[in-house]
Amino acid sequence: MTELTKTVHLVDDDEAVPRSASLILRTTGYIVKTYASGVELLDATQDISPGCILMDVRMPHMDGLEVQAELRDRGVSMRFIEFMPLDSGHEWDRGMVVSGREIRDAIDSVFSLERVGDSRGSETAWKYRFADGAPGEIGIIAPVTEMFCGACS
Repeated sequence: MTELTKTVHLVDDDEAVPRSASLILRTTGYIVKTYASGVELLDATQDISPGCILMDVRMPHMDGLEVQAELRDRGVSMRFIEFMPLDSGHEWDRGMVVSGREIRDAIDSVFSLERVGDSRGSETAWKYRFADGAPGEIGIIAPVTEMFCGACS
């Protein structure tokens, strides 16, 4: 993995959460950048490196959903990944999966989406644009309920 793919942006207003989560993530090789609020994350978006955003939904001033809406308005492309069964303890249950379709429906209920193309080809994500013409893109990867990629068997 490159540095860019190993960066986690951790957003939480409770100091204890970023402190403990950062320790765990750093010991497993991730670069962790912490933000005390969604506003602080947004202020850093000019200089933000690509990576994963782990964000508390309930925060003062601007909650996680408001931050996501602002990221959309700024044209940030986002990917959502269906839960994958990676546990070795075999406690995984398919009934626990939030399917790619459910993810799309939840996003579509807030921001109307239009699918880009009729096929994924060799891509892993179905891609969507915002129906209202807002910049950015949504990608949904559903390796449990659909084939992992369009050309995979």
